[in-house]
Amino acid sequence: MTVAQITTNPTNLDVIDKINEIIRNLLYVDDSTVKIGGGGVISAAPPVGAVYVQFPGESAPADIYGGEWTNISAQFAGQFFRAEGGNAAAFGSSQNGGAPNITGSFTVCSMWGQGPTGAFYNASQATRTGISGGADSQGTNYGFSAYNSHSGYGLGEFRPYNSTIRIWRKTA
Repeated sequence: MTVAQITTNPTNLDVIDKINEIIRNLLYVDDSTVKIGGGGVISAAPPVGAVYVQFPGESAPADIYGGEWTNISAQFAGQFFRAEGGNAAAFGSSQNGGAPNITGSFTVCSMWGQGPTGAFYNASQATRTGISGGADSQGTNYGFSAYNSHSGYGLGEFRPYNSTIRIWRKTA
């Protein structure tokens, strides 16, 4: 490899042109492999054992890089991943699920015209006897349903907003 030396006062563009000439002499592309002029090889494809995360609408790794890839998503089935830092557990640890507290209020005395709010609801009217010396009185049964405050509480699991991904490992 021979690159002519710059003998005059070079401009920035002259220097960049020389650097590009040197790179062209050192490296060239053959199929999906970048080769070094001296015979060494740098693979442009991920090595065996590499892990690839496929997001919705994106190509599978075999379509991009070739080779054999195994879908290892089942090893992490249903797990959510969280970036290190903030309130996340230490790297490699897991955290239990949780949800914010659900609150509501109601007024027992209906003469004020106030009803239940939030997760509380009016379940039914009930007549009770024998209260305060045997006099009949009307009362209201109140129920509690977190779903009343937000429809997300009707699910059978804690679940933040999410999209399903695939996790691949290169096997060959």
